[in-house]
Amino acid sequence: MISIRLAHREDVSEMLAIYRPIVLETHISFEYEVPSERDFAERVDRTLEKYPWLVLKDGNNLMGYAYASALRGRIAYQWTVETSVYVHPGYRKKGVAVCLYESLLACLREMGYLRAFAIVCLPNDPSVEFHRRMEFRQSGTFPNVGYKFGQWWDTTLWERWIQPPDSTPGPLKHWSEIPEHLLNAALEAGLTYLKN
Repeated sequence: MISIRLAHREDVSEMLAIYRPIVLETHISFEYEVPSERDFAERVDRTLEKYPWLVLKDGNNLMGYAYASALRGRIAYQWTVETSVYVHPGYRKKGVAVCLYESLLACLREMGYLRAFAIVCLPNDPSVEFHRRMEFRQSGTFPNVGYKFGQWWDTTLWERWIQPPDSTPGPLKHWSEIPEHLLNAALEAGLTYLKN
């Protein structure tokens, strides 16, 4: 049975298994070393203090995960988030990333966030096409901003409104303050995008 929910500590080893080759074999993550399970678990806990971190499960198998984080630290940025998604190689091209992002954005909408940004390291055609499909718009480039594997890499900034563009910021809610039926509806918002 496929389900989507907020992450728990018992998900850490499976999430780390997805993330490990991305760190070690690609320029997609700018980390040089794979975090330990303890460090990764602390990241999840810190994120869940303020933002949603979602996992998509196929029975006992983790299909992928997505989370939001602060774009910048100063107070005027508080209604804006950065989003990230990672998919298990065995579940790629099955709508997993779309499912996770749709659910994540629905949760963020309920919480009162207005805009989402994603940072994509180039070249990464699948991520560029994915963000276009998710109605993100490229809004900037940071040339030669990260050095890994003996060379410099560019990143691009992608943005999307979560609420209507003319929305006035209001008080933000923690995900735990959202009524259970609304949170469940937000979590399940992406499930219809999964492919067989």
